This record gives sequence, structure tokens and C-alpha cells, in this order.
Amino acid sequence: GKYYVRVYVHGKPKDIATGTNNIKLAEKIKQKIEYENTTGKLAATTNTRIEELLRSFLAHLAASHRPKSVQNDTSRLRVIFGPIIPELEKVTRAKPKEGEPAGETKGKEDGKTSQDRTVPPRIIVQFAEEITAPIVNQFLDKRAQAVGPKTLNAEREILYRLFSYATAHHGLVCPDPRLRNPMD
Repeated sequence: GKYYVRVYVHGKPKDIATGTNNIKLAEKIKQKIEYENTTGKLAATTNTRIEELLRSFLAHLAASHRPKSVQNDTSRLRVIFGPIIPELEKVTRAKPKEGEPAGETKGKEDGKTSQDRTVPPRIIVQFAEEITAPIVNQFLDKRAQAVGPKTLNAEREILYRLFSYATAHHGLVCPDPRLRNPMD
């Protein structure tokens, strides 16, 4: 029969036909394929639409996390990407807490009008693969002027989880073959 070579591309097995019955020729082809795999030439970059990925990720969060966690994560994703899909539109709080009037804000009003507020930085891309470590760092540097380190870490963490999900469930392959997740 014909010979096949099994290689692991980003941790997933991939069988490649050598197209030959000759074992010596198959071994030469195997060497070439293994070389391409180690140099990253075998794993082609994918094109994962950011809207599709966010919709799928939010559905995953809703199915596997508590409502308050989902609400917090959704809010962080809205800050990072803006309301680019209906699921990221601003929603009202789930339920007011016991003894807390509905619809009122806690704490002091900031006194700013909508004109005083600057447009927050956003990560604007068409495909998830366009998001690189420098783009994320640039975004976080701009955000650091307005928020504290705890918020920055939470935003960094949700991006890491988003890319881990994309790699596992959407087959996302980063343009940089050295990285499995651009947040690494």
C-alpha cells in the first residue's frame, strides 16, 4: 500500500499521503514533511472572523459559567472590541441586589458629559489572527492611562481565554509559528 506520514501540527495529528509505494522514497518525503513542520511552514495561518469567534465564545461562556461571570467577561470583551456584534451591546444588570433600588448607580457621578469622555481604545480587526502581542500591548498601554493593574490583568486574561478557546474549538493558527496563543 501507499505510505502516510503522521505529524502533529499545533498539537493535532495530521496524516499526509506520500503518494508512493517505495519505502525509501517515503522516508525522504517524511524527512521533508518533518522539516516543514518544525520550521512552521506546514501550519498555514487560518482566517477566523472576529465576529464569529466572539459569538461562539460568548455562547460557550454562557453555557459553562455563572451569569455574573458571563456578564463581567462580556463587559470586558465590549471594552476591548466595542459593540461589534449584538451580543456585545450594552445590557442592563441581571437583577438589582436586595434593598438596592433598580436603575440607580452606586457611588458618585463623575460629572462628565458625553462630550468630555474620550473614545476608549479598541482592538479593531477583521480576523482573530490579526491580533498580535504588539497590538494587545499597545491597547493595554493606552488602557493603563485610564484603569488600574487589576482591570488590565482581567482584560489580558479574557483575551488569553478567547485565544485558547479559538485554538481548541476553531482551529486558529497564529501567524507567528512560535506561538500557540498570541497572548503567550
